[in-house]
Amino acid sequence: MNPFIFCLSFALAFLIFGTPTNSTVQIDGIDISKEKFFVELTQSWNELIVPYRRVCSQECGMDEIENVFSNGPLAETKDLKCFAACGYRHAGFLDTENNFNTKAMVENIRGLTEEICETCVNKYKNDENLQDKILAILNCNINLIFKKEMKKAQL
Repeated sequence: MNPFIFCLSFALAFLIFGTPTNSTVQIDGIDISKEKFFVELTQSWNELIVPYRRVCSQECGMDEIENVFSNGPLAETKDLKCFAACGYRHAGFLDTENNFNTKAMVENIRGLTEEICETCVNKYKNDENLQDKILAILNCNINLIFKKEMKKAQL
């Protein structure tokens, strides 16, 4: 097969199907996917959403995802934005007027500190679209938590 065609086919498959499930998770160029803190954090975050994973998957018209956080920050897709917003509502991280309940977030999201939470909520407070805002805050929290843990692990 022509090497150009092979590379083009691979690139298209990557765009269509995303990264392989055994992919690495890079933060600041460092693979953290095998680090103990990564495994423990993502497992606890996946457990946090178990009670409403099915209802949120159905609400968003997507297949149920068992390990949504297994690759770290979530992709910015319509389905995952909907899923994150649904999860935040069910977890009590939003009030009835769509204000963030940072106290509940810090108390329930493993690794999240008040400082990280406030940093991320304030960074995206002016975003108009609620689903975009929630996913941006969620990913901001994930990245800052990982960076904090990397510092503790001296990576």
